[in-house]
Amino acid sequence: ASSVLSTCMMLRALARRCTRTGGARSRGYATLLLADHDNSQLSKGTLQALSGALKLPGSERVDILVAGKGCAAAGAAAASAAGVGKVLVAESDQLGRPVADTMTELLAALQKAHGYKVVAGVATSLAKETLPRLAAKLDTQPITDVIAVGEEDGVFQRPMYAGNARSEEHTSELQS
Repeated sequence: ASSVLSTCMMLRALARRCTRTGGARSRGYATLLLADHDNSQLSKGTLQALSGALKLPGSERVDILVAGKGCAAAGAAAASAAGVGKVLVAESDQLGRPVADTMTELLAALQKAHGYKVVAGVATSLAKETLPRLAAKLDTQPITDVIAVGEEDGVFQRPMYAGNARSEEHTSELQS
C-alpha cells in the first residue's frame, strides 16, 4: 500500500512539472490528447485523433500529453503539429512501459491541475484500458470508438454492426 501511495505522489509531482511547449489559447474548454508515439515521432493515429479533437465544437484548445522515457523528440514533433495548444512531456522510468493504473493517476492529476473537460486518446490498448478507468475516477461517462465528431457539442458517431453502420451518440456532459 505504501508503494502505491508513493507512486501516486510521484505521479502528482510529475504532473506538476511536465514540460510545456508551444503557445496556448484560453477560451472555451480545453482538451487533453494522450499521444501514441515511438519516442521519436507521433503515430498516424495520434494525428488523426488530433484532427478529430480540433473539431469538437466547444473545445478551443487541444493539448497533447507525450508520456514515456526518452520521448523528448516525440514532444518536439507534437509541438510542430498544426492546432496544438500545449505539449506536456512527462518522462519517467515508470512511463517507459506504462500500465493503465500509472497513466490513470497521471491523467487524473493533469486533469485536476489544468481543468481539462475532455481527455482523449487513440484506440490503443493503453488508452482503451486507461480512459475508462479515468472516467470512473472522475465519475463521468466514457465515449469510446468515436469515428466522427458532430457539429453540436456532445454529438459523436460510432461504428456498429461490425462497422457496417454508424450510430449517432449524444451526451449532455459536454454541453455548456
